[in-house]
Amino acid sequence: MIITSVRLRLFERGQGPRGALAVGSIRFDGGWQIEHVQVIEKENGSLLVVMPTRYEKGRYHDVVHPITEQARQHVNREVLLAYARVAAAFEPLTNPAPLTGTAEHVKLRP
Repeated sequence: MIITSVRLRLFERGQGPRGALAVGSIRFDGGWQIEHVQVIEKENGSLLVVMPTRYEKGRYHDVVHPITEQARQHVNREVLLAYARVAAAFEPLTNPAPLTGTAEHVKLRP
């Protein structure tokens, strides 16, 4: 499965939903998409890709997630690469438009 694009909206530290540095979507094979993927900074300063979750009965549950370690590494690598590209090129948005608005788009594959 090929990740054909990653769309991310950057936030200043502490301004994103639940502290996210970026929120966006991943498109696979140009045919389906996962939305509300987040990039967060862990306490040790490393970045983590968080899949969409729902809150139910006092706990967060994954809505979608990679099943194999290989798939997880592939998604993490591509999302963090897109984050690095967008973060290097653009200033974070303090008052971003809704996620359906004009998010910066990084094309990963021709």
